[in-house]
Amino acid sequence: MKIRYEVDPHNRLIAARTKKESTIPRYREVLEGRFSIGKDNSLYYHLKKSSNIDLPQQIKFSGSWSLDKQRNLVLTLDKWNNQCQGDKLVIGCNIISAKAGELAFSVMTRKGEDKSEFYILKLSGLWQADEYNRLCFNAEKEKGSPDRLTLEAGWEVDRKNKLTYSYTRKDLRRKKQIIQSVSFQGYWAIADKRRLSYVMSSSLHSQFDFQASFEKPLQNAIQYRIGMGLAAKDKSVKIFGSWKINERLGVSFEAQGDEERNRAILFSASYKIDSRDNLEVCFRNRLNQDLGLEAKISRRFFGEQGEAFIRALVSEKEKGVSAGVGLRW
Repeated sequence: MKIRYEVDPHNRLIAARTKKESTIPRYREVLEGRFSIGKDNSLYYHLKKSSNIDLPQQIKFSGSWSLDKQRNLVLTLDKWNNQCQGDKLVIGCNIISAKAGELAFSVMTRKGEDKSEFYILKLSGLWQADEYNRLCFNAEKEKGSPDRLTLEAGWEVDRKNKLTYSYTRKDLRRKKQIIQSVSFQGYWAIADKRRLSYVMSSSLHSQFDFQASFEKPLQNAIQYRIGMGLAAKDKSVKIFGSWKINERLGVSFEAQGDEERNRAILFSASYKIDSRDNLEVCFRNRLNQDLGLEAKISRRFFGEQGEAFIRALVSEKEKGVSAGVGLRW
């Protein structure tokens, strides 16, 4: 006998026993209980009370994780044990948090006839960006390659440089569309001229490495162009911060953040003064490597302190002087 499993609209497990050569169930039963996720991202269902079906109080499932179009959590079953390969357990849920090593969902289930309860499921793994600059979570497995959960649609950067993912889903009870959002805690970093990174944990190597091209410096930001999604639609992304200049550090750009650890100097630069007393800069990364990026920056970008520094250089006729780079990272 084989048991076919599915999940009802209240996130309760349904079991239907069939003969191996048949797809017609001999009987079906809704099993009261709740799901949980083990340390290897294995899925379990814990029965709350005994059932007519001869099943253990805790059922373990094996398969591959993914997300459907509504960002529900889906486990596609494999050949393990007596489960039917290819059956899908679709758990209706909302994404509620995204940390460096986990992705968390809230799940609602029916409790009795007229009550509902919420609980949380957490997958462990690492974050990466795919070749289309989409946000992906690689869920760890006991054996084999991790399962990739891709967050379709777009992400944005707010004025505090926090990366936020939003998506629209159907609320079947209210019969309307709702917008769900989740923010990531991290900081921006630049390794080379064609890559812009958002680091959640450098020790875990959990970060988004976006394929990007530098567009231009702005008075309170730097602007990149990034291709988004399968359709490769380009969009401009601004990283907000402040420009600084002094004799010891040269030119630098410090990205702002809502926490001290989220403040980071993205660029250092050698510079020279052009004929209009603006700066021509050549950017370097935190390892003092030339990024191959050059730009002209207005002296207005640096505020009163920068203006005074540039005036001093001009008055001393020190055009063409390059400052050393000894930045604090």
